[in-house]
Amino acid sequence: MIFPAQGINPTVHPYWMPEFFGDTIVVNGKTWPYLDVEPRRYRFRLLNGSNARVYVLKFSSPQVKMWQIATDGGYLDAPAAIRELVLAPGERAEVIVDFRRAKQANVVLENSGKTPYPVGSPADPRTTGQIVQFRINQPLVTPDLSCDPGAGQCVLRPNNPIVRLNPDPPRSSPAG
Repeated sequence: MIFPAQGINPTVHPYWMPEFFGDTIVVNGKTWPYLDVEPRRYRFRLLNGSNARVYVLKFSSPQVKMWQIATDGGYLDAPAAIRELVLAPGERAEVIVDFRRAKQANVVLENSGKTPYPVGSPADPRTTGQIVQFRINQPLVTPDLSCDPGAGQCVLRPNNPIVRLNPDPPRSSPAG
């Protein structure tokens, strides 16, 4: 891994250099890792630990489905089907990923976020465009009895729904 030895201000250590965009993606302490998975649903907690990079995440296979179930603010009322997930630095998200219908043996979580976001250079598909590879090569050991967000029956906050501060928009009164 390369980190600059000199920043934009020679009197300040380069560790404090704003908007450093490296070319190496690290997940759980490993560069471009892989994870062996079964053809089932998995729950992942994601954190963007980059100091400046915004990620736009999606799977390389359209057969892999993803639902967001939580944000920095906590659980959503119900899972939200998403095709991609945008994560800014320090932002967290919780997702359910369904590998049951994947046709390929290897699926990559890709990044298409530009640097700087949103109008910078595109992610390099050989480096910053790849986050982690999922190898769907394990046999299904036990039946997947987890809640299927695709069926629309998962309720994440059954006894504590999100309180809407302004459920009805104000109506404009006629001029008079």
